Amino acid sequence: MVRRTGTCIARTAVLLAVAAWAGGCEEYSQDSAQAVVQSARQMVTEGRADRLPTLIYAESKRERRVLREVGSLLGHVQDLAVAVNEAFPAEVAALRARAEAAAKDGRASSMIGGWFTGRSTGNRAGNRAGNPQQVLSDVFAGIMADPFGWLEQNETRLGTEYVAQDTEALTWDGRAILPPLGVLLKRQEGKWYVLLPTHMPAVQRMMPDNEEFWAALPELVHVVDNMIVDLTRDVRERKVRDLEALSEQAGKRAFVPMMIAAYALGKSARAEEDVRPAPRGAPASDDGGP
Repeated sequence: MVRRTGTCIARTAVLLAVAAWAGGCEEYSQDSAQAVVQSARQMVTEGRADRLPTLIYAESKRERRVLREVGSLLGHVQDLAVAVNEAFPAEVAALRARAEAAAKDGRASSMIGGWFTGRSTGNRAGNRAGNPQQVLSDVFAGIMADPFGWLEQNETRLGTEYVAQDTEALTWDGRAILPPLGVLLKRQEGKWYVLLPTHMPAVQRMMPDNEEFWAALPELVHVVDNMIVDLTRDVRERKVRDLEALSEQAGKRAFVPMMIAAYALGKSARAEEDVRPAPRGAPASDDGGP
């Protein structure tokens, strides 16, 4: 009797675990374009930045592989932010105070909005205020201290606009983001996803479409991912004295991956010219779906 009861309890526990896991897969809504924006913020708030790429549609298995690597990278970037906030609370507080002051003066919001919408922020005094080197340092340090803060703080400024049936465009203060390409959201297989701009002719001309490129791309993301993990370990082990030193280390360690990326992309572009593959409009043989 005891043995049978124990078996039943074990089975129940397994079923509950499976049910919890299955329910967790649907906790972020993609029922509408706006729901995708809200889910992105929810993922960040709940410490699940690694899941952000699940909101992006992958047209093939190779694209999904890259997005999985990007998800790992984003998760580790969020881990780094936690470590930075724990190790350098005073510096992070000062950084946030400067960011809040800039936002109050309209400098931060105009910079982000101008970049998103393609509008120049001009040479207004507000944009020139402060030491340029300090501003650059603050941006770099801010990425490590609060990489997704802009999403949480500006969610209300992000919106969507109807383009066509089952297609909407992401907007910032009512203007299209990243013109002229834009960022589109589309309903695919019953859910809404952010679309990568790989289908656009301008991107297709710049982006190699060969196996060398798609084999190298996730490896490059993985290299950067490892760099972030190393930086996080250095912060937790107190191997860097402050946030400024961490920014310097990040810059130095990013140099090699950037060189590797430049070489790999150049090699892929040359291979693209030599092989001259079929047009991108041809059906993919390895459709990966969402």
